[in-house]
Amino acid sequence: MRRGASALLALALLGGCRPAPADDEPPEQVVFPAWTNQQRRPTSSHLRAVRFLSGSVGYVAGEGTSLFRTSDGGATWLQLEHEPRSRGGDIAAMSLYRDQGAVQVGTVGSDAVSGGRWWTSGDGINFSTPEATATGFAPMTAIDLVAPGTAYSLARDGTIRRVTPSSETSFGVGAAGTWLAMAFRGTGGTGYVAGSGGAIRKTTTDGASWTPLASGTSSTLRDLWFVSDAVGFACGDGGTVVRTADGSGWSDVSVGAAVTLRGVHFVDALTGWVVGDGGFIRRTVDGGASWGVPSAVPTTRDLHDVWFVDSGTGYAVGDFGTVIRSVDGGDHWTEVSAGSLARLNAVDFTGDGVKGLAVGEGGVILRTLDGGAAWTSSDSGVTVDLLGVSVPDTGSGLVAYACGAGGTILKTSDFGGSWTPMSSGTGAILRAILFPAGDTYGYCVGDGSTVLHTSTGTSWAAQASPVAADFHAVSAPFTGLTAYAAGTGGAVIYTEMSGMFWYDRSTGVSTTLGSLQSPTGSAVFAAAADGRVYRSLLSGDAGSWQALAPPAAPEGICFTGLMNGLGVDGGIFLTSDSGITWTRSPEHAGRTLRAAWMGSTGVGYVVGDSGTVIRTLTGGR
Repeated sequence: MRRGASALLALALLGGCRPAPADDEPPEQVVFPAWTNQQRRPTSSHLRAVRFLSGSVGYVAGEGTSLFRTSDGGATWLQLEHEPRSRGGDIAAMSLYRDQGAVQVGTVGSDAVSGGRWWTSGDGINFSTPEATATGFAPMTAIDLVAPGTAYSLARDGTIRRVTPSSETSFGVGAAGTWLAMAFRGTGGTGYVAGSGGAIRKTTTDGASWTPLASGTSSTLRDLWFVSDAVGFACGDGGTVVRTADGSGWSDVSVGAAVTLRGVHFVDALTGWVVGDGGFIRRTVDGGASWGVPSAVPTTRDLHDVWFVDSGTGYAVGDFGTVIRSVDGGDHWTEVSAGSLARLNAVDFTGDGVKGLAVGEGGVILRTLDGGAAWTSSDSGVTVDLLGVSVPDTGSGLVAYACGAGGTILKTSDFGGSWTPMSSGTGAILRAILFPAGDTYGYCVGDGSTVLHTSTGTSWAAQASPVAADFHAVSAPFTGLTAYAAGTGGAVIYTEMSGMFWYDRSTGVSTTLGSLQSPTGSAVFAAAADGRVYRSLLSGDAGSWQALAPPAAPEGICFTGLMNGLGVDGGIFLTSDSGITWTRSPEHAGRTLRAAWMGSTGVGYVVGDSGTVIRTLTGGR
C-alpha cells in the first residue's frame, strides 16, 4: 500500500520538520525549478501518485520528478523542486504524514542514473534527496511513513529500507519476484508486501521474518491498502481485487472486468475505490461484494493512483498529467488538470518573452499574452499539421505567421485572435518560417527544395535552391539579408542578398539537418539526425563544418550567441562553450521535446509532445 504518509524518510535525515503553512497562506522559502511547466497544468508528464491532506490541499507526483502541490482543489498548482538539481528521476509512489500541524511528504521511484531514490520534505514544500551518492537499490515502488521519523521504502527486488530517528536498516522480503506494493501499520511490526504472480507476504516482526500468504490469484498485484492491521485490499491485473478480514486469509472480490488495476484506496472496511487503465474507476460500499460504475469519468487515459480524504471527496491521477476529482463519492468526476495534449512542433515569442505562440498537430495553435501564465487555443481555421511559427523579432508585436502541410501559410494581425490563410503557390509540406526583421520580411522553406521569400508580408515568391533537398529549418541573424536553410542529405544553403541568390554550403555528411541556428553572421549550428550538432564559424562558402557531440540527437537547438545554447530531445542539454561540452538538465527527461526559444534575458520556452510547454527564467540553468 502506498499509504498516507509520505515521507521523508525521516526526520532522522532532516533533523526535524517545520510547521506547515496554513492552507490559505502562500508557501515560503520555495526553491523554484530551473524549468517550470506551462500550458498543460499541472504537467504533461505521466502522474503516478496522489495524496491529499484535505479536500483542497494535496500533492501529485510522477515521471521526470514531476511534483506539484495545490491548495485550492486543483484550480492552481505550485511546482515543487528537488535538490540537488543534478538529481532527477521518475517518482512512483508517495506518502503523507501530518503530526501536530507539521506536514511530512515523501516520494520514491527510480533515479535517472543509479536505480532507487527517494525525495523527502519536512515542510511539504521543499524537497531533498538525502544521499550524495547512489543508493544502490533497485527502483523503488512504495513508501510508508508510520510515525514521526519512522519510514519504510520498498524496492522492486524486495529490499525494504527502514529509517527511524536513531537507526537505518535494510532487509529483504525473503522471496524472489517483482514487488510493487507495501503496507506497514504503525510501530507494532506488522507489514505486508505484494507483487508479481499474486504474491503476498506478511511480517509481524518488523521485517525480521516473513510469512507467505495465499492470495488466491496468480495475477500481478500492483497496490495494497489496509484500513487496520487486519483488514486490507490488493488490486492488480485482470481486474483482480482480493480482500482480507484477518490479515491472513484472502478472498476474491474482483471487479468483473479484464482491466489492469493500478490503485486502490479505502476510507473504512466497506467503502473504497479502484482505478486502472483506460480511465477505469469502480466504487464499493460493501467491502468489494459489489462494485458500482460511475456516471461520469472525463478521461480514457490510464489512471495509476486514487486517494479519498473522506467518503465524498477524492482524486485520481494518471497519464499525461491527468488529475480528476469527485465530490460525491466517485459517481461523478471532473478533470482539474487542463490544457492541450497535442504534439507541439514549434514555438516563438516576442523578444521580452511575454507574448508567445506554439503550433502543432491538427492545426493546433496555442497562445499566451502573459509570459505563459495562461494559454488559450487560437482557432487556426485549418486541420493540417503546423510545423513552423514565427513572431517577427522587431515587429509590432501583433503580426505573426505559421506554416505547415499542404503549402499552408497563415498570418495573424492581432496576435492569434484570428488567422488568415495566404497563398504560398505550392502544395509542398512547409516546415519552417522566419521573419527576422519586422512584420513584412520573411522566409519559408519546405519539401521539394521549396524556398519562399516575402518582402511585403502578403505575397510569397519562390526562389531557386542550388541543392535538391527537403528543407527542415531556416535561420537568419540580424536583419535577414544573410539567411541559411538546412535539410536532408546534410544540405545547407545560404544567401547574402535577401534570397535573390542562394549558394551551397552543405556539410558533406549524409544526414538530415532538422534544426538550424545562426546566432551571428559568421556562426551556424545545425542539429542532425546522426546525433551530432554541426558547427561552422566562417561566413559564406569559406566555412568548414565541425562535428560536435551533444548527449543525444537533438530534435531542436537554440543559441542566443556564439557560446550559449541548448538542445532538446528526450530532455534538455545546455552548452556555454559553443557546443564543445554539454550538460543535461535532470528535469523533464523522457518527454519528447521538439523545439526551443530563448531570449537574451534568460527567459526561454521548450515545447514538445503531449502538449508539453516548459519555461525557464534562468537560461535553463
